[in-house]
Amino acid sequence: YGVTDFEVPDGVTQISTGAFAGCDKLESVKIGKKVQQIGDFAFQLCTALTKVEFVADCALTYIGQRAFYGDSALVSVVLPAKLATLDNQAFLNCSALETVNMPSSLSSLGSDVFKSTAIVDKQKEENAELYYVGNWVVGCDAQNLYNKVDVIADAENTSYEKTLIIKANTVGIAAYAFSSFEKLTLVNMPATVK
Repeated sequence: YGVTDFEVPDGVTQISTGAFAGCDKLESVKIGKKVQQIGDFAFQLCTALTKVEFVADCALTYIGQRAFYGDSALVSVVLPAKLATLDNQAFLNCSALETVNMPSSLSSLGSDVFKSTAIVDKQKEENAELYYVGNWVVGCDAQNLYNKVDVIADAENTSYEKTLIIKANTVGIAAYAFSSFEKLTLVNMPATVK
């Protein structure tokens, strides 16, 4: 656990589940060209991790559940160009995470991937209805949305309706992004959403 810097060797194609979990001295990691998958919990609770670098033309297509969970010193990540899937809670509780470069190849974003990060927390403070990371909707503020709903009432019932308008350049919506807003009735979806 005393490793501070690690470069994944050229022949490695997968970083296994929990491979570096709890390595609280690890400060930087360089992901090699042939790595295709980072397993669940691979770098979980590496609290000193400040730098994750993906080599040019990295083959990485999948980052597993909670792969970088709780890496509280991580501020910025540039995800590789071939990444297709960021699984559930991959960057959950990365409290300092301010910027993430989302590749155009990304086609699947799990639930709570960026929950409790500086990116989302800043949008919460600004009372945003929807939370974005790059061109992806990653969540919503149900309370803020409830405060803005149109109320239609008659003698027998009250129903709540809300139409959300998604930004024109949005390319995707994370799993369960609207799960906390049960009364959502209509989403105006741009053609850019995959």
